[in-house]
Amino acid sequence: TLPRVETTAAALKQEEFIAVAGGHDGTALKEEVVFFAWDDTSAVFRQVSQMAPPRIATPGRRAAAGVTFRDGSDMLMLGGYSDVTVLKPVTMPMPTSEIVQAGVQTVAKGPDIGLRGELCAVTLQDGKSVLAVGGRTADSNGMMSRSETTTVIVRNDPQGMPTTQSAPNLTIGRYLHTC
Repeated sequence: TLPRVETTAAALKQEEFIAVAGGHDGTALKEEVVFFAWDDTSAVFRQVSQMAPPRIATPGRRAAAGVTFRDGSDMLMLGGYSDVTVLKPVTMPMPTSEIVQAGVQTVAKGPDIGLRGELCAVTLQDGKSVLAVGGRTADSNGMMSRSETTTVIVRNDPQGMPTTQSAPNLTIGRYLHTC
């Protein structure tokens, strides 16, 4: 019921909801965030009715990494691309991240992570930090798409604002990989 390609999804709030954000339908990027909840009676996920679904920043994003953040109450979307066309000679990745806040059903700006799409990310054991690994990047002219070697840790600073910290680089750059 939700036709999307290259979307981002994560289980949130002790796996009470699945948040689905971004992606495209083959024609246009999608900005709305849709929540699904498990229906025990019919044993299926049902879309949660929302008067005004939260939206990620215009124009949307595809092929972003998505993980739970802040003890599973939020979803962190990292990188991706801001166009639908995957067959361009060079597609510029996005340097930004966004935080889907399930409890208040809003989307907040997250920290910049460097130009990267098709990266992987994993929530670390503390439940409060995320490791973003590799991805595909390009130079400032949008040329020479290549595998990224950098890794970044995203966590909240003492004031509760998300921030990044460099982590050890990969020996070999990777994209379209798993964590």
